[in-house]
Amino acid sequence: MARKLGVLGKMGIGFGVLAAAGSAAAVPPFLSEQGRLFDSGGAPITQSGQAIRFTIYASVDGDGHGTGQQWTETQSVAIDDGYFSVVLGDTSNGGTALPDNLFNGTTRYLGIKVGSDPEMEPLQEIVSVPYAIVAQRIVNKAGDEIIDDDGVWHGAPTGLVGPTGPTGPQGAPGATGATGGQGPIGPTGPTGSAGGQGPIGATGPTGKDGPTGPQGPPGVAQTIFIQESYTQTAGTSGNHCLTTSNYTATAGDIAIITSSAYCLITTTALLRLDNVISANGGTSYSSILPIMVDGTFAGTVTQQYAGVSNVDRQVLATGTPYRFGIFTYLNSPGDGSCACKMNVQIVKN
Repeated sequence: MARKLGVLGKMGIGFGVLAAAGSAAAVPPFLSEQGRLFDSGGAPITQSGQAIRFTIYASVDGDGHGTGQQWTETQSVAIDDGYFSVVLGDTSNGGTALPDNLFNGTTRYLGIKVGSDPEMEPLQEIVSVPYAIVAQRIVNKAGDEIIDDDGVWHGAPTGLVGPTGPTGPQGAPGATGATGGQGPIGPTGPTGSAGGQGPIGATGPTGKDGPTGPQGPPGVAQTIFIQESYTQTAGTSGNHCLTTSNYTATAGDIAIITSSAYCLITTTALLRLDNVISANGGTSYSSILPIMVDGTFAGTVTQQYAGVSNVDRQVLATGTPYRFGIFTYLNSPGDGSCACKMNVQIVKN
């Protein structure tokens, strides 16, 4: 339903007071607005509890619409025969606080929107009441300007302070005051000449040994590197890429084993490559990590390739001799060949 607004008074009283709110803490920082609502037929609105949105704009465009929104709030407003009266910006009653710099001397416009209706036009221009205009400067009861709009003093040269009176007679001497604190130390004087060398004193007692310092970080005990290429007959298995000498472990030894292999299989085959270790220093090896299990190369295509690599960590037993290597299994009617590489680095735990 289209509605019309009969304004009972321009928003001048409330806004004029607000202009002084920054310098007078007792001035309430909110506004009042009154009006009367009519329907499109000119009859007063009687339905109470209307949702009315109030918006303050910085300007109005050519179509009469508000632009540059500065503030807004919506209230459920009581209506009596079309009449309403509201307080805007009252945060104690759920309102939205008005910005401190909202009224800085530029023109502002109030827009009012009832329910789902469009915002009413034209927007209200917010103006001052007469004494609010005077309130932006200070005048005396005769109307003489004391402070102008820019804050410049135009009153008596002495301001609020009266002229200096004559000098009175000298009073009796007062009691002696307390002793003041010590003043700052003066600058250091020049250095005197060096005196002669005194006699050499007796030799002092020998000092005690200091405590033993903390143990430094463990170093690398030993690094073993081997690289080997080989050819293996189909259907057999063997040890390959083996270290050439034993390493006898000491307390806290850990073996970091890095291994890789690249194999060429000329026919269909099953291939398995393991990291292996001999814990007796001989040729009896046990698998510690299969790095490729049952790799199946199907079909009749020749030159099947397999590349694998791995890093393993093995704690060593103190006093035990070790050898390391890569162990291969090959199950094929044809031949195969592999190139492998192993790096064994012994570190302390």
